[in-house]
Amino acid sequence: MGKYLIILLSLFFCFACNKEEEVESKYLEVVTNTNQKSNSRALIDTPSFGNGTSMGIWLTNSDNSSYMGKTYANYKYTANGIGASQKWSTETAIKLSAKAGKVMAIYPYSSSATDYAAIPIEAASQTDYMWGSATGVSTTNNVAILNMKHLFTCIRLQIKKGNYTGTGSISAVSINGNNLATNATVNISSGVIKCTGINAAITRTGLGMTLSESVQYIDVLGIPTGTYSPITIKVTIDGNVYPMTTNSILLSSGTIHPYTINMDNPLVEYTDWVTNSLSVTASTTAVAATGGSATLYCEANQTRNRTVTTQGTATTTTESQTVAVTPTWSNSGSASLSSTTATNPTVSFANNTTSSARSTSATATYAGKTGSVTISQSAGGSSTTYTFTFSNGSGEYDKGTVVNTVGSFSTSITTTCVVKWNGVTTSTKNPFYSVQSKSSWITVSGSTISYSANTGSYARDGEVVFVQSGSRKTITAYVTQNKGNSVIIQ
Repeated sequence: MGKYLIILLSLFFCFACNKEEEVESKYLEVVTNTNQKSNSRALIDTPSFGNGTSMGIWLTNSDNSSYMGKTYANYKYTANGIGASQKWSTETAIKLSAKAGKVMAIYPYSSSATDYAAIPIEAASQTDYMWGSATGVSTTNNVAILNMKHLFTCIRLQIKKGNYTGTGSISAVSINGNNLATNATVNISSGVIKCTGINAAITRTGLGMTLSESVQYIDVLGIPTGTYSPITIKVTIDGNVYPMTTNSILLSSGTIHPYTINMDNPLVEYTDWVTNSLSVTASTTAVAATGGSATLYCEANQTRNRTVTTQGTATTTTESQTVAVTPTWSNSGSASLSSTTATNPTVSFANNTTSSARSTSATATYAGKTGSVTISQSAGGSSTTYTFTFSNGSGEYDKGTVVNTVGSFSTSITTTCVVKWNGVTTSTKNPFYSVQSKSSWITVSGSTISYSANTGSYARDGEVVFVQSGSRKTITAYVTQNKGNSVIIQ
């Protein structure tokens, strides 16, 4: 009986453990929200995705590293139902742990997407790509609420028939500009888009639409590049292409930009501006010998064609403009260039320490064109000033009277040579000096003057003449020595 009891208890505890593990094991669930502000929606503007549509799901740690050491990449989740009752299911459930994770999503699902940081998107299919992310999912919070955001921008054409007299069959529309791209990759952790195919045409064909008294709406999706630029729009009606160019605009993801095309009015198309030449100038072209700077400026002389089409008849004229541009700069000559990429760099001359004028040529390169300006600097002028004095600032020093015995005294001598170019000191030196002449009873070592004993009956006067190297300036030190002591011998 005891053995049966033990077996039953063991089975009970095993069953209890399994039930506990089953309760603790939780799998990722997702809820999507496609609602955005009414002025920030592209084509998907319903609260949910379509029934049966799919998206790709990634699960990582909060720093985008592998979740619990495992890679969860591009798991296919499919929508069941619509509206508030919509649920998302997957054939391969993602099991969560107690550690918080990060969920990232891309709509629609593509089996070719592998790297969450570089998911390819394209405009040719006119698919409204969306992305979203959520953090903090775990066994205690297994539902990821994904606020899905649009990646594309929408150009909405509102075409009015007006007094157009043809059949009005709209067969194609296309858009292009530096603010639009046909292809890109998106990082669904950050939403950063890297574009390719910039300014390539995005075309919709097979529209099957006809001009009528009611406004015809045609939406064209494109990838915004983040560049401020005009858009070229072309509408093909009855086989004729009607072009128009918008004002410059900065397009943004998830935004509809409406443009009205009234067939009553002429349609206007502009080609891109073409740079024909450069005008390069400087704030000054003459710099003083002491040195200075000149600021550089570059303007592009440009033209473009303007085509006005009315009822299929096109008239083209040429427009011109001169605009400030940011070229690539270079220079040759005696000045330094502050930057090769700045809009208005400077060229700077140092103090000209030569007796010749000098110059530099600054060259701008932009759109395949070049232009130059020459800046000159005046010749330099130099001066050399020698100083050779005793410490009293004079060229003479009088020691006065010394005793008749052997002795010495020191003098302090200042010897300098200052060179200036254009009034600016460029060098200061201390030239050597030497003894030019002296009294016979005096010896000199550097600036120390020594004298021998005076054994004569009279006081004597002596002098030392120093001469400076280079200038040949002289200074003189004077000394008087008492007469010798007399000894009377009887």
